[in-house]
Amino acid sequence: MNTRRSFLKQSHLFLMTSAVGSLALAQLSKNTGTHSHAGHTGHGGNSHKELSPQVLNLQKSADHCLDVGKTCLAHCNVLMAGEDASMAACQMAVMNMLSVTQSVSEISHYNSFDKGAFSHLVKACIEMCKKCESECKKHADKHDECKACMEACQKCIKSCEVYLKS
Repeated sequence: MNTRRSFLKQSHLFLMTSAVGSLALAQLSKNTGTHSHAGHTGHGGNSHKELSPQVLNLQKSADHCLDVGKTCLAHCNVLMAGEDASMAACQMAVMNMLSVTQSVSEISHYNSFDKGAFSHLVKACIEMCKKCESECKKHADKHDECKACMEACQKCIKSCEVYLKS
């Protein structure tokens, strides 16, 4: 019963985090005028600005964090299904990290975004990655998936911080 209640709480938090990410995407779309296709000219291959090395690094680390995080989440789910409630906090942290990191990854790939609004999302990504890193660290010596996720979060945090300084 306690595992079910924990799962329901985590699912609720995951849905809330996803909703926040969706709202951030909607706000970015509104702020940048992408909903009206404003400023579309010359759809040739070179019509968009080049991405900075900081954004490219952020994309790479966010995408890696997503891949590794999904593996960690699947591992947590298997352990939780086996009545190992010790993974509940890790599972929740990974779910939250995945939601925000997914948004950062998607927006950074747009090649055109409102830097000010995006920076707020990057700051949220840092916070979620720090929480995920902290939880995964507790299990890193026992579970390779947690160790890999912890390390991916550390790299993503660094990439986010470098981006914010650019």
